[in-house]
Amino acid sequence: MINSHKRLLGSLTLVLSLILSQTTWAQSNSTSNQASQQDMSQVYQEVEAHLLSALKNFASYPLQNIKIQVRPLPDRLSLAACNQPLNIEHRLNNRFSPRTTVSVQCHEPVWRLFVTAELYAETPVVVASQPILRDAMISSHAVKLELRPLGQIRKQHLHDLEQVVGHRARRPISPNTLISVQMLDPPYLVINNHDVTIITQIGSLEIRTPGVALSNGLAQEQIPVRNTRSDRIVNGIVVAPNTVLVP
Repeated sequence: MINSHKRLLGSLTLVLSLILSQTTWAQSNSTSNQASQQDMSQVYQEVEAHLLSALKNFASYPLQNIKIQVRPLPDRLSLAACNQPLNIEHRLNNRFSPRTTVSVQCHEPVWRLFVTAELYAETPVVVASQPILRDAMISSHAVKLELRPLGQIRKQHLHDLEQVVGHRARRPISPNTLISVQMLDPPYLVINNHDVTIITQIGSLEIRTPGVALSNGLAQEQIPVRNTRSDRIVNGIVVAPNTVLVP
């Protein structure tokens, strides 16, 4: 009877040892499989970093409030862990798009997937703060800088007030209009009825006399001016701001 109990106890011990061994092996194998799978959160982080760098290189003007949202792939997707740095590629066209697709490729082991991301950024742009008449000289009070979504911006839009102030409006401009290069004409160097300096050259001698412009003048444009000393009207070439050369 005692021997029978001993044999039964030995059998139970053996079975229990086998169960524990199988459980330990299964847990170890499961942990090993998890460790060999690609960490998708790492993929999304690298895609986001790549897009952030690409956005900054894409724009020649400052960007603010940048937001990048990578769309997660289905949880059922399982890829082997990549043993080399991921190769991430995507194409930004000349025009910004709020949605882009990124290629993520592994060379060892070989696999490839595509990730979609939503992009958003804002940039300061010059905007009309009041109505501007055609041919009017644009003052600093007529324009301002505003943050606008990058998706609204085109290549010809301007991002610096100094690029606009002093120029003339080629056409009427309404308030809140984004200012572009096509809306501007060069500034007048000489303004009608404003004082000018009249330069006359006789050989190596240069004579400067005061005068008044009788019309607006662009650089190298010929305009009439009145010599305030002699009250004589002559034609001169605009050579600098408020300066006219009489040949």
